[in-house]
Amino acid sequence: MNSRDLSRAAAASILVLLTGAPAAKAQAADDERDLLPTVTVTATRRSELLTEVPQSIQAISDEKLRREGVVSMSDIVQVVPGASQTFKASPGFEVLQVRGVSSGAVGDSLVGYYIDEIPFSLPNLQYIPPVNVFDLSRVEVLRGPQGTLYGQSTMGGAMRLITNKPDLDGFAAEVRAGYGSVQGGSDGYRGDLMLNMPFSDKFGIRLTGGTSDEDSFIANTGKIKNDNVRLKALYQASDATSVEATAWKVQSDQADYSYGSPANPYRGITDPNEPRGVKTDVTIGNLTINSATVIGDFVSSTSYMDHQLDYVFALPGLRDLFPGAGQWLSTNAVDTRSLSQEFRLSSKTAGGLKWIGGAFYQDAKLETAQKQGWANYAAFGLGPNVYTAGTGDLTSRSLGVFGELSTEWMDGRLVPTVGLRYYNDKREASDLRDGVRSKADRSFSSVNPRFNLAFKPADGTLYYLNIAKGFRSGALQSTAAVAAATAAGLPASAIMPQDSLWSYEVGGKWNTDRRIAVEVAVYAIDWKDAQITNLLVGAGGVTTTIISGGNDVRGYGIDFGLTWATPVRGLSAQFATNRNNLEFKKVPRNTIARVDQQIPGSPKQSATLALDYRRPVGALEFSTNVSFNYRGAQNEMTTAKESD
Repeated sequence: MNSRDLSRAAAASILVLLTGAPAAKAQAADDERDLLPTVTVTATRRSELLTEVPQSIQAISDEKLRREGVVSMSDIVQVVPGASQTFKASPGFEVLQVRGVSSGAVGDSLVGYYIDEIPFSLPNLQYIPPVNVFDLSRVEVLRGPQGTLYGQSTMGGAMRLITNKPDLDGFAAEVRAGYGSVQGGSDGYRGDLMLNMPFSDKFGIRLTGGTSDEDSFIANTGKIKNDNVRLKALYQASDATSVEATAWKVQSDQADYSYGSPANPYRGITDPNEPRGVKTDVTIGNLTINSATVIGDFVSSTSYMDHQLDYVFALPGLRDLFPGAGQWLSTNAVDTRSLSQEFRLSSKTAGGLKWIGGAFYQDAKLETAQKQGWANYAAFGLGPNVYTAGTGDLTSRSLGVFGELSTEWMDGRLVPTVGLRYYNDKREASDLRDGVRSKADRSFSSVNPRFNLAFKPADGTLYYLNIAKGFRSGALQSTAAVAAATAAGLPASAIMPQDSLWSYEVGGKWNTDRRIAVEVAVYAIDWKDAQITNLLVGAGGVTTTIISGGNDVRGYGIDFGLTWATPVRGLSAQFATNRNNLEFKKVPRNTIARVDQQIPGSPKQSATLALDYRRPVGALEFSTNVSFNYRGAQNEMTTAKESD
């Protein structure tokens, strides 16, 4: 089915900036038009120029997000080579991967998600933040394991959304509107609003809200309604101390899976009296204190998150043949609540010796409830519902202590960095299935080093070596999956053993007078005892989805990026690509996976090409963007079928 997603078709855009623009500022912007932008990132937990960071990092500015029509986290991977979507059912009910490190939707995430200082972490789930990408400063994508500074669940990398703080200098407002349609479907719209309101030179708030009504781009799913509101407050107590508070509420509601046809995609066969679809409700809160002390820069970040996901899948029963016969339903409720605290202290940026140290604690609980079976079979004397039911919960209490130290040799041209993080996680699980209760508990611990060596022979030239380890705690799986795996002779437990990944990377960055910027990184990956969602094929062809351990995965890849400020004034070009070869080297028997096979959800090739053109027209600016994004074929996680 050909489609045009609203998020990619928001051609109509309204930007209203109610702030003054001094003439000197406008002139400076005009002088910068022919040069590549100077980008500052905080990926290393301190402010640094992107060209000076000895890691593979992609920074996507708010301006580029607008031009590319990016409105959600899943849109971001369209412009990030080496990243892709491995699973999606609805907004937020989706999984992403970076550098081919993919393991399905179950188990802790392989990509760490951060909203400013807020860790978006769901134990035993890999779902992404369902937030609206509006009024951001930038997005930072860190490729490769980030276990030292960012902790577990960053084996593939990390994605950071940096939102705009309240501006205490003046009132500002912005409106964005969009319209789109899906061929064979219906119309959709999007609207967003930002209000920046300073009440003094020390206190201000920034309110951002949005709503959208979108038609899905897959024939068998229905309309999607998204609503979100974000409130940020800033209190500048002094030049050295500031307090930031964030509250974010997100709600998403997708209509049922209707199993229609392209000619009539929304002719549902599910019982209209039954609840159906996917609902997501997320509440996020954070309080961050920044203080410049005589010892160093101190950060305290306290975060709370309540993430609720309810979804209903339905298959046809005999209702078309026998009125009232009913249908097969699967209802699922997943509720995650977490509280986290991080303290961090880093040295001043001046001087040859730099250090950073801190501690992170998180208390999280996952509660699930599921019912599935034949519904509304009263016509056959079986009662209103014939269900199997179960509930489960998982608690995770984790502590991490970390630090990094770097120094400068050869007048700052050679910079070695060493880092270490110790992590401990206590997990307890309980499962009640059809009246039978089971319990399990396990503790995980890991020591995770990083070594980096940066060489800067000249201005605009950087070479680096980066060796890092990523890790995550063991996944939880149902007693039914454990029983099926055990019957097949596979080692299995309610809480699986942890896995870990080592990455070895060499790279270089070159910037020629802000006209041409080139970045290359070559890496090798060694992933031991990978926890991967797999399909167990039993006797008689009966299949069960399990989390299989004992998978060894190895491979290599290359990242390449080129940005060029062309001789044509206002015209710039960007090209980036990733080649990834990540294969099974050891697999358990009786699973679909095969040795030397590319792991599921991991495309071998991805690329993006973009042309940007900007030109002043009087007091306004004309801009246009043309982009092409490509993702190679990848295997589906459980069936091993290959997508286009």
